[in-house]
Amino acid sequence: MLSCLFLLLLAPLRALAFPASRWVGQFVWEIDQKPFAGDSTPLALAPPTPPASAPTSAFSVVYQFQDGTQLENLASRSNGYLVLSSVSSPKVYGLEPRAFKPRAKLLYTFPEATSLTGIIEAAPDLFVVTSGKYLGFEGEPGSFCAWSIDFNTPSPTVKMITRLPDAGALNGMTTVEGLPDTVLIADSRNGAIWRLNISTGDHHIVMQHVLFNSTALFPLGINGLTSLDNMLYFTNSAQAFYGRVPVDIDDDCSAAAEPEIIARAGPEVFGLDDIALDWAGRAWVATHHNSLTEISVEGKQRNFTHSDLAEPTSVIFGRGSKKAEKTLYVTTAGWGTPGGQVFAVDTCLL
Repeated sequence: MLSCLFLLLLAPLRALAFPASRWVGQFVWEIDQKPFAGDSTPLALAPPTPPASAPTSAFSVVYQFQDGTQLENLASRSNGYLVLSSVSSPKVYGLEPRAFKPRAKLLYTFPEATSLTGIIEAAPDLFVVTSGKYLGFEGEPGSFCAWSIDFNTPSPTVKMITRLPDAGALNGMTTVEGLPDTVLIADSRNGAIWRLNISTGDHHIVMQHVLFNSTALFPLGINGLTSLDNMLYFTNSAQAFYGRVPVDIDDDCSAAAEPEIIARAGPEVFGLDDIALDWAGRAWVATHHNSLTEISVEGKQRNFTHSDLAEPTSVIFGRGSKKAEKTLYVTTAGWGTPGGQVFAVDTCLL
């Protein structure tokens, strides 16, 4: 989400490079792109096929802030309850999306910070969230911290895990299969991935690569993170692609091979943010300015736009029932609206 404002400023430049019609409502493009193993060079982007309309009933607004709150990330508890982080304030909220009239409840305001970024469930009902101070896209050295939020108590218990004084711009976060005390955190500014032991607070960089880097035009590189079967999947906002890298859990979570690009963003997309994987291994990516992009394991893309999506920032599948597991929840920054939104998307209708 930290990319939203910068991407809005870049939009006229990209429009010159990739002219496209302005579509109202919700449509879908299909773009055939193959994986590009280990490739970090710019590629010619294939033009989208003619858009086909998709059912607007797939998208519904669950909740919208009215005070300018910009949402950055979200996580889902096993009971289906959502935990939301804000980038415009150091606040975390809870939301029951299935309530008759959902209402966001403030859970905690973090000290000595202006923003929250990544959030992940590291153990049953134990979540990790990162906080820090930002001036535009520049993180303040020494301001980044990792915290735990424990819902296994009558009221959520919040504790600092550690400070990460050398982090540049902490962003997406994921767990690692087989390492219950470990989370990996993307550093968008430093083009790196940190390993954090949530029990001891020990932290250090375990990966750095050119495919994680930012560019001269845009200061945020690696952004969203998720993992499956010790394969780490990531987005790079500046370089505009979705990629993967295998993780060697027996060698300090280092890269077991070179990172590779699975798919590059199409011309209708202005930036890739956070990711969720579905049951088939397909990635669902929050893409700016107003769309979701589904990417198959082979790199084939479908882009769904909706005129009411105001800068999507993060996605996660629901939990608690079979229906919930097919429901994709989407947070937005809410640019041009009263505030950040939470959408529910029925992926069975797309």
